[in-house]
Amino acid sequence: MVSDTDGWAVGSWGTILHYTVPPNLSTSAKQVDKSTAEPGDTLAYTITLSNTGAADASTVSVKDPIPANTTYVPGSASATSGTITDTEGIQWTGSVAANGSVAITFQVAIDTDLTEPMAIVNTATIDDGVNPAFERRAVTIVNGHSVYLPLIMKGHLY
Repeated sequence: MVSDTDGWAVGSWGTILHYTVPPNLSTSAKQVDKSTAEPGDTLAYTITLSNTGAADASTVSVKDPIPANTTYVPGSASATSGTITDTEGIQWTGSVAANGSVAITFQVAIDTDLTEPMAIVNTATIDDGVNPAFERRAVTIVNGHSVYLPLIMKGHLY
């Protein structure tokens, strides 16, 4: 059977055409384990590269600078496949099989001298070598102020 999702299609006058189906990493995601934190806390980041395309992504690279106001936890970077380095931020190269995924993880410690509320924003750039490179972000609020609003029911303040 010939379909338009496996690299083969039926053209005009019944001719069979072959084309390259690109990888698709657009559903890849980045997560952090804490949405709020305090100075000195450790944040764990996970980048999940998901290839929903019908072709392998064989020349994928990920670049993830260590966010400002944090320090990389030495030796915490790992990946389920490929090659990972941590000398200039986190850098990963490798392949992601069609309909497969790769997980990349690392940790940072929030600087202890932060006194004002701020956002720690971590951005990874993902490039599959075929489609345009794109970014994924994870955000943690440090020294955030909790706000508690009163509960009002039927004209009564509780």
